[in-house]
Amino acid sequence: MNETVYLSDARGPLRIEYSRTAMEEIRQRAREGLMAAPRVGMGVGGLLLGVRENGRIRLLDSVEIPCSHSGGPSFNLTAEEKREGHAMIAEAGAASVSGRVDVIGWYCSKTRGYATLNESDLNLYAEWFPDSWHIALVVRPSAAEPMHAAFFFRDENGGVVKGVECDVDEWWPGPGRDTAADETEVALAEAESVEALEVPSKPVPPHVVEIRPAAAPVPGTPEVVEPPLPVPIAKPAGTMLSDIVEIASPHAPGVAEETPARPRVPSFGYSNLVPARPARKKRRNLLGVLGAAAALAIGVGAYVSRDFWMPKPPLMLTSTELNGTLLIRWNPEALRGIDHASMFVNDGGQPTPSVIALDRFQLNSGLLSYTPKSERVTAKLDAGETSALTAWFAPTPTPTPSPAAGNAPPPAAQPAPTNARKANK
Repeated sequence: MNETVYLSDARGPLRIEYSRTAMEEIRQRAREGLMAAPRVGMGVGGLLLGVRENGRIRLLDSVEIPCSHSGGPSFNLTAEEKREGHAMIAEAGAASVSGRVDVIGWYCSKTRGYATLNESDLNLYAEWFPDSWHIALVVRPSAAEPMHAAFFFRDENGGVVKGVECDVDEWWPGPGRDTAADETEVALAEAESVEALEVPSKPVPPHVVEIRPAAAPVPGTPEVVEPPLPVPIAKPAGTMLSDIVEIASPHAPGVAEETPARPRVPSFGYSNLVPARPARKKRRNLLGVLGAAAALAIGVGAYVSRDFWMPKPPLMLTSTELNGTLLIRWNPEALRGIDHASMFVNDGGQPTPSVIALDRFQLNSGLLSYTPKSERVTAKLDAGETSALTAWFAPTPTPTPSPAAGNAPPPAAQPAPTNARKANK
């Protein structure tokens, strides 16, 4: 499978070319944000890195922009986070001057609704990416279906227009597979197919068996003479009575006398009549024991090294409130072989999150108790290359009706006004 995907829309000038590896990284971030908070999900976003050449935009990599979600589950950055984003764009722009990739746009995920840009996204698009060639990518992750992706660009009048759309499946390169080798194989396959169509096939000559004469003996070499084959002895046509008598007689010449069998001598007073156990059965028992020991050793080795060959499930992080305590849970099997990790807690939109160190015992327990100080808490579990997000929002209290208002009697009905003319009559 080719590692590069080409997208284009005949109705617009946008030509997109993205790397499957780069899109798979964006898909994983969007799915982690979707699974971070139950029923609502957490939006993620970042910068798109690539190059522009020959009227085509090539997406090669991406950089995630940290978001504390202090304003809700959507991808809305605070003032401090926007300053950090500006610094990241400036750093990427300085690196592009030296010949590396440039910032070609940005991306964000939508956990609910459609893959489109809202008013806040359009403001960020206009503020950070004012050039006409900058693009925007909106992804809609799903836990059971392929991720939907939509690219946006600016038209001739500067308006934001939706371009190509596609579905992105989960993808990973095969072990030891080189993408450059894939493209080379595709090119060779196309060349071979064209050559096969243009050049007619040549007739295959019939198989010829060459018979060579035997080599002449070298002078001076002794000749090897093979021994003659034994000549079978011809049996007589008939059998005489004298022959039968000679063969049957125990004293016939050429026939050895039968030696009588010697009786077994009893050992220690018992008759030695039980035969000895054959050695083949002992050998089978020994092979069975060795096989069982080898299987046990293989099983123990596989169990000890399971952290290296057994696939790990994705890390899931959830948060629930119980009697004023926030319980943050995760699946310990996703952190097999990890000795320590860090929990970053943002309570009430604080500028710097609190860091809680977790050892191996706490990671295996899968639970962390935290006392919230506000009505909005965001937690991120960072274990090296594995991370997950969760958010908790205090439920809005339901207003209760006032007892005085509930027991007040209904207002008395006022009598209808009397017609003055009828009264005069």
